[in-house]
Amino acid sequence: MAKCDCGDCDGEGRIVGGLGAIFPWAPKAYRPCPVFEAKGGQYLTRSGKAARYGEIGVEPSQQSRSYLFDELGVSIALKQAPSRYVASADGTGFVSWGGGFALAELLQRGGGGGVPALPASFEGVRVMELGTGLGLVSIVAAMLGAEVTATDGVTDLVQLATANAEANLPPAQRARFRAAALRWGDDAGLRELVASAGAPDVVVMADTVYDSNRGAWGALVETLTALGSGAVCEAPCVVVWAHASRDDSSRTALDAEILAPLRLSYDVTELKQSSLHPAYQGSNLRMFAMTPKGPR
Repeated sequence: MAKCDCGDCDGEGRIVGGLGAIFPWAPKAYRPCPVFEAKGGQYLTRSGKAARYGEIGVEPSQQSRSYLFDELGVSIALKQAPSRYVASADGTGFVSWGGGFALAELLQRGGGGGVPALPASFEGVRVMELGTGLGLVSIVAAMLGAEVTATDGVTDLVQLATANAEANLPPAQRARFRAAALRWGDDAGLRELVASAGAPDVVVMADTVYDSNRGAWGALVETLTALGSGAVCEAPCVVVWAHASRDDSSRTALDAEILAPLRLSYDVTELKQSSLHPAYQGSNLRMFAMTPKGPR
């Protein structure tokens, strides 16, 4: 359980209100602590249940979401498009999901976030994001000094990620950020992108896979295999992926249809949840680090 030291809440994201805040005998009312939620915490009722959404970190009704990154000393505000959000296929990217924060928070710790496969510093490192959505992970990577190419198959999301980058990055960092359209499985588009932006050293993705887009899983495997097998990039690239397993059947399907074929090209390691932000320890979030096998 994450702890909050803002001084206004009970340490677990609940601010006491109502008469109970004044008189011990009166019923207490609670509301979520914005500082706790901005750090990625999940507001729970006193019974331990999620107050509004079972998914950690997603607020699909809000026009914007803000996240605090302590190591960077910044707050990042993302514009969402709740009117465009649907819980399936291409519509999921118009709101921010918890895995994006968890992955961005891992990157911002420095020293590879405790992940040996990641570089100790992102200064000058070329990063490509697949399924960028609102752009949070790519924005943090640019703040860390990376040369970033944020990709998504939905043109409107490419534009939204660009707008979020322009709103949050100062000019020097903004110059290191580029957003581009890329559909998974588009080998020609991938080669063209790599030729213009350079081969990525690190590929990141978060909350890209759902039961509703299962028909695109094979195309994602094709793109990742091309990046990791030497078919597109001559130098090795590391992949870090944050994924929320929402039920046992989807977990089994993901292991069989995505991880198993990727293990032909990558050594795949699932990180211990103790390496994640405290709000996500014990959650349904899985974090994978993949390194290409053998010489490229």
